Amino acid sequence: MRYLTPLLCIAGISCGGPVCNEAKTPPALTRVEVMDGGNNLLVAITEPRALAEITRLWRDKTPAPAGTAVTTDHILRLLCSDGTESLWLYDKTGYVQKQSERDHTVYAIGDAHGLLRTVSVGQPAAT
Repeated sequence: MRYLTPLLCIAGISCGGPVCNEAKTPPALTRVEVMDGGNNLLVAITEPRALAEITRLWRDKTPAPAGTAVTTDHILRLLCSDGTESLWLYDKTGYVQKQSERDHTVYAIGDAHGLLRTVSVGQPAAT
């Protein structure tokens, strides 16, 4: 999994902040890549409306109950306008977990079906 070590960012979509980092004006999400468990690109999202919807859904995520596990259905790679990026394990039931050696928090996406629709899992990758 060659992307896991160098790519750490998204907690709001974050590197620690509301979307990509803790800046007062966070950088915009510029691309979301959806990969399978083998890091094969399934979908690349760059359309502004879709990115805005993903940002909205991500900002509304909440910590999941203790003991919640993420079954890795997909990996989300989030890229921001300031050059930061992060990888998240994504479970189609609506749970995500950042790939991080320090933070193992699992989050619940309030509208799991909305996120699935937005990331269009199953459609060919558009690069």
